[in-house]
Amino acid sequence: MKNLGLSFVVCAAVATEARADDAGALVERALPYLDKPLPYHARAHMRLLEMQSRFDAGRGDELLDLARRSRSPKYEALALWHLGRREEAAAIADRLGSDQLIAQLGHADDAWAAVQRLALALPAADRPRFMSEGRLPALWRARTGRVG
Repeated sequence: MKNLGLSFVVCAAVATEARADDAGALVERALPYLDKPLPYHARAHMRLLEMQSRFDAGRGDELLDLARRSRSPKYEALALWHLGRREEAAAIADRLGSDQLIAQLGHADDAWAAVQRLALALPAADRPRFMSEGRLPALWRARTGRVG
């Protein structure tokens, strides 16, 4: 139940990311869950730090340290991204081969190709909404200035 509560708070924060004040408040609501024993405490902490880094890039150093101590290349790449070390983040994303991570952190053309692969993995009826409203296509458009 503890993991479910933390997951709910983080998912709600992601869903409201466009409204930074709402999302930030939801991320803060997740903090008490980290005081409880969790089977994947380090991963939960990294997820929370990653969400916080979206609103406060200064949390990136803490995320990077924890990711390296936990041997989590995914969160290391996310931390590097938040710290402005885009090339290093993209290289790790490419090495891991996760389309979701490449879509978020990869070089523009690689990221767009990953977004398209993710869209193709969805049911056909869900693809237009993902491409027009999804977080990853929106993130790609924001960082590249391109439409698609």
